[in-house]
Amino acid sequence: FDSKFSLQQDAVARLGDKAGKHGKMSNRDMKDFQQSSFMQMVEKVNTLHKQLCESRDKARAETDPSFKPAPEDFKVERTFKFDKMMNYYKTLGVMEYETQANIKKAYRDLSLIYHPDKTNGMTDEEKDIYKRIFIELKNASTVLSDNLMRRQYDHARDKEIASAEVRGSKMPEKKDQFDPRNAEAVLARGGPKCSQAVRSDGKASGKVKATTVEFPIEAHLEQFVFGGQETHTQSLTLVDEESRDLGILEFEEQDREFEVQIPVGAPDPYVADFPGQGSEHEDAP
Repeated sequence: FDSKFSLQQDAVARLGDKAGKHGKMSNRDMKDFQQSSFMQMVEKVNTLHKQLCESRDKARAETDPSFKPAPEDFKVERTFKFDKMMNYYKTLGVMEYETQANIKKAYRDLSLIYHPDKTNGMTDEEKDIYKRIFIELKNASTVLSDNLMRRQYDHARDKEIASAEVRGSKMPEKKDQFDPRNAEAVLARGGPKCSQAVRSDGKASGKVKATTVEFPIEAHLEQFVFGGQETHTQSLTLVDEESRDLGILEFEEQDREFEVQIPVGAPDPYVADFPGQGSEHEDAP
């Protein structure tokens, strides 16, 4: 998190051209802004974030000898676009300070149950549920079984936790994600919902390619600085699932909710892509 960046974002929003004309604020504007309640909150978030990260690194180093934290960890480019709002620890049913050995064991044990190869004899609906569960398990394992990526993920989540705590709230998490400790309830609800990070192929099921969803939403300035979540309901033209199974492809209007996760320090405007999750009819808007 770059506090200078957030300062500039808020300065442009508050002062307009006076702040952005030459990319700088006057000394007086800068002094007033640094002493504002807004910047005091930013400082509280940064301080708490640092404490959370240091505490986590210390605890992990004490419980897992394979964990070797280094300042360069955050400069390494991510090899997987993880979703910081997804609780991967919950997905695998492990504690946040679990060793790498136990992380890998949890994934192996759950894979023996939910791997697509284990769905012989199930209905198509049950196979689809197990497939979505396995995707979540695979994503969680990809992030948590790599010490460097796991540290980047923890660092990003700790920032969200600190921001929420300073504002007197709790960090929002994905709804209906898989939890092996409550598997029966998840299965009864039809399984977990695919998140932005999970949906990577950009295609809907069946033979119809869906569009990319585009819609404008409004968010408060503080959400661009501290991060946040906005939910938008969009009416889409989608294939009726029963007709899809029959290969007829009849379309119907359906409402779909999109959870937009605004990251800490997001630019304005911020664009969140939902590839392959828009209308499935070629003539639909």
